[in-house]
Amino acid sequence: MGSKGDGLQEELSQLRDDLSDLASRMSNMGSDASSDMADEIKMRMQKLGDDIDGALSQAKSTGRDMVRQAGLEGVGDTVEGAIREHPFTSLAIAIGVGALVGSQLRR
Repeated sequence: MGSKGDGLQEELSQLRDDLSDLASRMSNMGSDASSDMADEIKMRMQKLGDDIDGALSQAKSTGRDMVRQAGLEGVGDTVEGAIREHPFTSLAIAIGVGALVGSQLRR
């Protein structure tokens, strides 16, 4: 897959780490949610949104390149349409594939 796949894997790994960190912080926050914590959560959620946008953009770009190399130009529009219609499902699939590829690369 090359460096594009590696970059996507790194972005997805960072996204997983950010989600884990956010979940941990929220569970530790309990009932004393201060204004500072609310601001930090907003900032983290914004970063998470940016990470998701970046990962989707990278996946889209990588997918287009792969389609071009395979000579399946019309399929790219179909994939792009599916990603636009079901962004969360596409993200979940991308994370799952990234985790699978990551686990295989660690062996």
